[in-house]
Amino acid sequence: MTGVSSPIANISFSLAAACAWGVGDFAGGQAAKQRNVFAVVIIADIAGLVLMLALALGRGEALPSRHGMIMAALAGIVGGAGLTAFYRALSLGRVGLNASVTAVLAVSLPVLFGVFTEGLPKPVQLAGFTLALLSIALISLSDFAAGPPRGFGLAVLAGAGFGGFLILSKLAGDHGLFWILTVIRVASLALVLIIFWSTEKRWLPSWSGWRLATVAGILDVLGNLFYVLATRAGRMDVSAVLSSLYPAVTIALAIIFLHERMNLPQKFGIAGALAATVLLAL
Repeated sequence: MTGVSSPIANISFSLAAACAWGVGDFAGGQAAKQRNVFAVVIIADIAGLVLMLALALGRGEALPSRHGMIMAALAGIVGGAGLTAFYRALSLGRVGLNASVTAVLAVSLPVLFGVFTEGLPKPVQLAGFTLALLSIALISLSDFAAGPPRGFGLAVLAGAGFGGFLILSKLAGDHGLFWILTVIRVASLALVLIIFWSTEKRWLPSWSGWRLATVAGILDVLGNLFYVLATRAGRMDVSAVLSSLYPAVTIALAIIFLHERMNLPQKFGIAGALAATVLLAL
């Protein structure tokens, strides 16, 4: 499967990734409230690994290059760390707040990477950076008056991990799509298992936790698939910023199912974060 430039495919796959990640993150965050967050990530990684391995074997794909395998493994490690931090942040704090902060930071890294590899962004993208910084300030303003909100630091860590994943998964190359995604899952699972064994905590979730974690894993790996397809159809920075619209889906679900409420500055901040993501893609 090689990349063919197509703006429509780039946008479509990116938005499909945003939808898959948004629903998956909400499910994963809810599962993490019920049990050890490492349990959720382990189950999610196994579910995603089984799906991608089956597709790789079923399609009879050739293995990617050594460089591709290394980049995929690194993507899995940083992505797995980011996902663990993100699920924990969603289980501790407010979903809308932490999801927005994570998204803005995650999208900034690929755009900065694009500056060095593809040149300076357009003025409208620079405006997006400014708006993104202002949005983070608005989102956290009222909560920081009484100290940092719960999960905020983990949301920042998750943003860095997701940003690294978006860059490294693109650098994995254009060959062996499903094998690359399989290696990503293997590396992520290995990292989380090592951490889990070192903590020596009971981790088996309830039946509902198993279901939510499985749904989260399948949707997360499908989001990864759509994102990689998007990067093969167009610019990486455009793919990254459009796929990072996933907080809109996560926030909508939090409002519908968790009845979350936000003050006026935070509403403006979240709206600004989403607008900044769009500006960065223009």
